[in-house]
Amino acid sequence: MKRLADDRLELGLASRMKYVLLIIAGFLLYATISTTPAGMSGLISRANLFPLLLTAIALLGAAYHECWVFDKKNGRLFYQFGLVFAHSNRIIALETLEQVKLECFVRGRLSAKQESTRSLWQRRVFTLSLADREGKLYRLESYQNTNPDKIQQTARAIADYCGLPLVGWDKAAQG
Repeated sequence: MKRLADDRLELGLASRMKYVLLIIAGFLLYATISTTPAGMSGLISRANLFPLLLTAIALLGAAYHECWVFDKKNGRLFYQFGLVFAHSNRIIALETLEQVKLECFVRGRLSAKQESTRSLWQRRVFTLSLADREGKLYRLESYQNTNPDKIQQTARAIADYCGLPLVGWDKAAQG
């Protein structure tokens, strides 16, 4: 979450993750080239299929772009997602939004009433969403193993910026 110079609010993927994926792709490509007996000329071979596939996945991950830009001045929410070179844009009028929702569920559990013990596979997941007047939900983020105070700060910043109520925090904090 960051505030842009022109008083807009942006929620997007961290650039650090893209750099990490680029480094992984570079390392995989270097390792594949250096271990191939024919060097660069023998790169495309059946033996290198798996490392090249992992490299391509890391590059696609680095090229993925997703951001939500809240623009109070123009009364719109701009959502952009997809690959840097092939993405979709969506514009939602801020006036159609009704509330910011913060919910919590435990992955691996069917309901909150079920088993009270936790296992390694059961983790708390927080979801940050926007709800419009028609009941449609726009999921902004899902958080796992994250500081609940940071999640609340993000949700509160969006709610305050848009002038919307923040609902569900009490239940999520207890979850």
